[in-house]
Amino acid sequence: LNLIYKWPLNTSLTRYQQTVCNLGHYCISGIRYKCPPGSYGDSLQLSSSTCSGKCSNGYYCLEASESPYSNPCGGPNLICPEGSSSPTAVPAKYYTNENTSIYLRYESFECPDGYYCPGDGYRYICPAGKYSNNYNNNSDSKINCYDCDRGYYCLSGSTSPTQYACGSANYYCPQGSATPKSVHSGFYCWYSGPNAYLDDLIDVDRKHCSVEIPCEPGYYCSDGKKYMCPPGTFGWRYGLNSSLCSGLCPKGYYCPSYLTPQLNAPVHTQWPGKSQLKATEYLCGGVEFFCPKGSYYPTAYSGGYYTIGGGSDNLTRYDQAICPMGTYCQNG
Repeated sequence: LNLIYKWPLNTSLTRYQQTVCNLGHYCISGIRYKCPPGSYGDSLQLSSSTCSGKCSNGYYCLEASESPYSNPCGGPNLICPEGSSSPTAVPAKYYTNENTSIYLRYESFECPDGYYCPGDGYRYICPAGKYSNNYNNNSDSKINCYDCDRGYYCLSGSTSPTQYACGSANYYCPQGSATPKSVHSGFYCWYSGPNAYLDDLIDVDRKHCSVEIPCEPGYYCSDGKKYMCPPGTFGWRYGLNSSLCSGLCPKGYYCPSYLTPQLNAPVHTQWPGKSQLKATEYLCGGVEFFCPKGSYYPTAYSGGYYTIGGGSDNLTRYDQAICPMGTYCQNG
């Protein structure tokens, strides 16, 4: 008679009545027991500790539960697999099954690459400029997304810090870039971080620039690249964007810039081998020489001509004129 139990009086030896085993319980050898947590009893006269079975997915059952749907699991950060006696909190790096009500979750999954899972039961796609994966083995991997590397940009859901190269010298990508940024006129692309100078040597195609820098005096910048101001010009300010730099070398002076010594140049010509910052740094050099506007180096006078222009010191002549009739010209 396992399906009934005897009503207690004072002792187990003086029972005088029996009744049907009620819901949420099972009865064995005349004794009634509560259905254990995680199970339920929805029928009378149960005689096994398994009662009517396990609590359903998405629900939990306390002791003596009468339904497999006794208590909804409770929220997206909680799961209740079949047979749950209480909800289980989902840790960070995991998310719960998305195809059911947020109150009835019963499975958890490891956060996939390209997403982050902070522990609220949801997974979130990494925004553009960020990435996530398991390769770096950081303790908070998949809890947060990380900035993409300098010189690269990442679309949303990226699994790599180097998803796309920034592109060319016209663009630069700081750390955490969602799209390449255009280099401004008068600026050039370069590199940041501890390996900036090494990157400058290696990245000959300028595909991985991470900063833009204003062109220094003596240089001009075009299409994200820096060039020395050419011979015959000077550059005195930052941000020049034309090969004319700050202008042509003025009359009576010369601007050799990066030129190496030229065979037809006078012996007194100076060759600094660098960009020229000042317009009037090098005087033309005497009556034997003249320097038109934009001169690379002094030009010696021609026979039958004399030099003209410039100051009273005769060091800044800038043209020559033919010797007039009735005169002769010597040494400029």
